[in-house]
Amino acid sequence: MKRFYAMHVYVVLLLSFLATSVGFANEKGRPPRDGHDEFFGAPSFVFQTYQFPGENQSKTKLEVKVGLVNDVIQFVKLSEDKYRASYELTLDIVDKEKSHIDGAVINREIFAGNYQETNSRHKLNRESMAFLLTPGDYELHLDILDLDTRKHLERVEKITVENYDAKTPNLSSLVFLHPNPDADGLEQNLAKVYMQGNEDIFVRFVLSGFTSSDSIHMKYTLKDWDNKPITTWQEEVLAERGVLVVTRSLSEHIHTTGQLSLNIECNQNDKKAYGHDEFIVRVLPNLAKNNDAPKLANIGFGPLKSLMNSGEFKHFMAMDSLHKNEYLDEFWKKRDPSPDTEANELKIEFEQRVNFANEQFSVISKQKPGWSSDRGKIYIRFGRPDMVRNQTNKIDEPPLEIWFYRNSGSRFVFRDKKGDGDFELIHRE
Repeated sequence: MKRFYAMHVYVVLLLSFLATSVGFANEKGRPPRDGHDEFFGAPSFVFQTYQFPGENQSKTKLEVKVGLVNDVIQFVKLSEDKYRASYELTLDIVDKEKSHIDGAVINREIFAGNYQETNSRHKLNRESMAFLLTPGDYELHLDILDLDTRKHLERVEKITVENYDAKTPNLSSLVFLHPNPDADGLEQNLAKVYMQGNEDIFVRFVLSGFTSSDSIHMKYTLKDWDNKPITTWQEEVLAERGVLVVTRSLSEHIHTTGQLSLNIECNQNDKKAYGHDEFIVRVLPNLAKNNDAPKLANIGFGPLKSLMNSGEFKHFMAMDSLHKNEYLDEFWKKRDPSPDTEANELKIEFEQRVNFANEQFSVISKQKPGWSSDRGKIYIRFGRPDMVRNQTNKIDEPPLEIWFYRNSGSRFVFRDKKGDGDFELIHRE
């Protein structure tokens, strides 16, 4: 009786989720993914700065990049197939004496073709600004005003503008790139988060101040969040007069997921320059083509542990293949919420949750499939959270992820304690 009650509660829980899903079934009875791929891992707001040698040798080029998803701003419905949002972005640059040095004001309108697009987290709306500044300490004051709600999003960032003297070897900020899905070539990965297995990872930087008479020895080191080296590789680059733009693929060197840092050391005749930045890899790049990357163990029937108690699962695993298939057919038949239709919505939803957990939460370096991770177990049981809050921008702190479920009032806190992408459940309420 207890076993039946536990199973009944779980089935009701999943059915409740299905019933409240937007656009749950199409004509074939198969629920859509509902934007699952865009929900985890990528931040909803990005504020980044980059420094490069300026055309004027006495000044440095500062690039400021801002990105925000549609879900952050308020859209107004203009017609059945047209929604509009508008904001005003103001950036002020002040020196340490609080004197205004430079700035920019951008007014932007964004349009969406349907309501779902207004809530999308898939694409960052990007703003880019560039300034020439004298080396020194500054504060950047960013204010984004939603022109419909009149609400402000404000940020203040302190920066030190470096000196890119042409007589001194220098390495610019690192810019992480990925293939542009809408055009040939590369585009900046502003969030510095890689979530697709078929997405190659690139980095671009500028070398300056080196002499053209000798080559430059380049040493690359990938480290985990705890600053422990994962792998290193080296190359020789032929120096050029002036500046040299270098673009390199990182994909073949990345064999682990999680929060990583890239360190670059340039050496020419004992003159050195250094570069460093962090990025996040959720799914290994081109895993199918990477023979050196560890493979996940066969998933098998393991996810069914979420639906069976230990005794039932042990009994099931003791069956031969024929009896297992017969058992599963009857198992899902009893739990079909709409037996008059061809599709079993509960089974489809369960399979989709397992597949998503494996795509997004697997820890390749541990041979750990996503369904058996703490995040995978919660996702399979409760479905997609209403909100995910990430704290992954500090390399000296283990990444933190918080999931919120509004209807139940539940909150789950996960921490990547070891920096390997395996977020462990540390708190729930």
